[in-house]
Amino acid sequence: MNVVTILCNDFWMKNHLIKTWEHMANQVFNFFYPGMAGWHRGDWLTIRQAEGQRLLEWLDKIIANHSVDLIFCIGYDDFFTPDLCKKIKQHNIPLVNYHPDSDTQWYRCLRSASYFDLIGVAYKDYLKELAALTEVVYLPMAANCQEYFPQPVEKVFDVMFVGGYSLERERVMSAVGDVTPNVIVYGQRWDKSIPVKDRITVKYPVEKYINDFVYYLWPRLKAEGTNRIFKRREVNSSLNFNPYCGQVGGYLSDDDFVATISQAKIVIGINQRFGVIGSKEGYVSGRLRDFEIPACGAFYMAQRYPELDIYYREGDEIEMWSSIAELKAKVDYYLRHEQEILKIAKRAREKVLRDHTWEHRFSLILKRLGLKSCVDSCLAP
Repeated sequence: MNVVTILCNDFWMKNHLIKTWEHMANQVFNFFYPGMAGWHRGDWLTIRQAEGQRLLEWLDKIIANHSVDLIFCIGYDDFFTPDLCKKIKQHNIPLVNYHPDSDTQWYRCLRSASYFDLIGVAYKDYLKELAALTEVVYLPMAANCQEYFPQPVEKVFDVMFVGGYSLERERVMSAVGDVTPNVIVYGQRWDKSIPVKDRITVKYPVEKYINDFVYYLWPRLKAEGTNRIFKRREVNSSLNFNPYCGQVGGYLSDDDFVATISQAKIVIGINQRFGVIGSKEGYVSGRLRDFEIPACGAFYMAQRYPELDIYYREGDEIEMWSSIAELKAKVDYYLRHEQEILKIAKRAREKVLRDHTWEHRFSLILKRLGLKSCVDSCLAP
């Protein structure tokens, strides 16, 4: 089996997806385009056209010289325009799109969905909206356990969080600092010298807003309603909490991720996408970290969302929390019971190996399409 991948030039896509396809296929041919939605670049429309043409010419050469059984993509309409997808489909090769952001950006595949033979969605939210356009399969995120595995390093920190800045994340980590001062955060925009409003605001050119208004406003209103669309943009500036005063490690490179999180006794997962933690208007969903961190043999304490207790057994494979008070109580408890941390972390790694590798996910794609992997087992070694 030979596979073509069309992906962004992102580390996680290379480390998780490409390396897994290389394990499961005879040959893998990779094309990288500059970004799923590069609207922040003022010349995105020109770049998109040029990159689309480059892709078509590259794909023609690959198919002329090799048999190709599957084209696997990750991308939004922002790059995979209907015109581009139509030209790719002319090769009559099964075309699959994996949507890792289907919880919040589900609509960004609506225009191209019908051109794909199968769309894999990482979340169940809005699955039926996409299923009305093409075949859809639920494929949660996963881990490449050959790259993410336990490291024999000293536990330097009591608690660690890895992720970009938000007000809710600062509120959580400030509260954790009340339990133990030995806390560290890694991620972008935690620099306290930058005003908060500049850390949480992303600016786009007017062309993006026009594009989204024309193509996506009505489908989103029908599926999400006005509250979710507009409430999520509000800044929780009215919240009163003490600023986070713990250590800030700065940006954590993907190369250093595994060794770094292995230095923490507890790794926190803050999965609040928008809104206030614990509020009815808030929204919580999963992250790639929900599989990477347990795969590394780290003790993971993740914020609850509906699918989490399907992936793991609470208190046995990972710990979970819903309120800041619950989180503080559990951090305090486990820091006083470190042997339990070690046992739970070990079982979490075993669970990922058993059920949550990318080999498991890709095997479902192949089964749906009637294709066979070149390996006998879908389990990571």
